[in-house]
Amino acid sequence: MSDDRLARRRAWTKADARTYADGSGAFYLKSRNLKIAGRRTSIRLEPEMWSAFEDICRRERADLNTLATRIARAKPQECSFTAAVRIFIVNYYRTLSEAALADAAAQADRPLHGSRRP
Repeated sequence: MSDDRLARRRAWTKADARTYADGSGAFYLKSRNLKIAGRRTSIRLEPEMWSAFEDICRRERADLNTLATRIARAKPQECSFTAAVRIFIVNYYRTLSEAALADAAAQADRPLHGSRRP
């Protein structure tokens, strides 16, 4: 590994140390139980993913089990449930980001109250 790449890896690891259990480079996954359509199952996600999943539940006014059931029903058969949750989280925030960018672009095109564009 090049010195530059090694330095970047060390910096990233230090900056995101809370993701690692012991600094060994192994990801720390948190396991939690959910009910999907009434059936109990467990899922392992990174703490940041759990936090994002809970944030989405708050925004959507749904509990984890309800949202998990929606994700499980919509996922392709060849996709694991854990992967489907991660994809859902990324797509959810991507959609929010794109909407915010579109709103900002629309605001930039609007003239201020009482002013005229040249």
